Amino acid sequence: MHPFLFLAHVASQVSRVYIPYDCQYEFEVEDEPLSEGSWTQWVEQLYQRSDPTRGRFARCFSTRESRRVLATTAATQAKICADNDITIVCFSDSMYPPLLRHISDPPLSLFIKGDPQILLYPQISVIGSRRCSQEAARHAYSLGYKAAQCGISIVSGGAYGCDIAAHQGVLRAGASPAPAVVVFAGGFPLIGPQGNLRYFREIEAQNGVWLTERLWGTSSYRQNFPIRNRIISGLSPVTVVIQAGNRSGTMVTAKMALDQGRELITFQYDADDPWSEGNRGLIEEGAEVVQSAEELLHLLMNTSMWGRTATVAQGVRA
Repeated sequence: MHPFLFLAHVASQVSRVYIPYDCQYEFEVEDEPLSEGSWTQWVEQLYQRSDPTRGRFARCFSTRESRRVLATTAATQAKICADNDITIVCFSDSMYPPLLRHISDPPLSLFIKGDPQILLYPQISVIGSRRCSQEAARHAYSLGYKAAQCGISIVSGGAYGCDIAAHQGVLRAGASPAPAVVVFAGGFPLIGPQGNLRYFREIEAQNGVWLTERLWGTSSYRQNFPIRNRIISGLSPVTVVIQAGNRSGTMVTAKMALDQGRELITFQYDADDPWSEGNRGLIEEGAEVVQSAEELLHLLMNTSMWGRTATVAQGVRA
């Protein structure tokens, strides 16, 4: 864990201002710190090296009291993570998901419950409506099941409907470690929705991954969900739209994936299906179209991009 990247991340979370960190400043650190005194010293150093007229960090933590609060929060968060087997992966760490590095506003740190190596598997980000048709739920389940059999991770937000149907398919495949990644809008242990908690526990039991950028004890505030979704699309080279209404959070995330330069694939339904107006709009805009999970996986397996990521995953699994 890079202590100053972690501090900048904690500062972003505490101040609710995205604070980019200039990595030109490097400091010698013998051991990972847990004492508040060490964190206080590093906060002061980071403040002194910031430009007080331009730096967001310096503006947000311009008083000694605010810097003390930041140091205390960082020390507390680091200790809680260590005590609860949560790995802190910073932007500069080798385990930081490589594709996520290249979005415009990557999290400076991630909190990971499970093996971070799973984030190096080939991945599909799955998004879709909470209230979906039975046909869409079957597509999501089938995709999760068949992708897991191929060693491909399913990334989702764990919501009702399409998200959790895909992860139910992963669990049914019985792979261990389970190629399942759930990205939460809140901090541990306040994961949700509560109605899907049993599936999250099963993912944990099968050595899947829970992931969040939020500090321990942070509630899943409504405004955090669209911010969280940039991570869901950013983790994977491909985002799959199972089913979406015309004006929905799923469509916002689909546009986000395109802005990040990701491939977008959508399922197709009957022209009069009222649940899939968003899918039809994406198709009209040129999105790749599939009719089934088998067709989607066949499409991915026969692209050069997917071949390279699959080779990486095979090395990790070995």
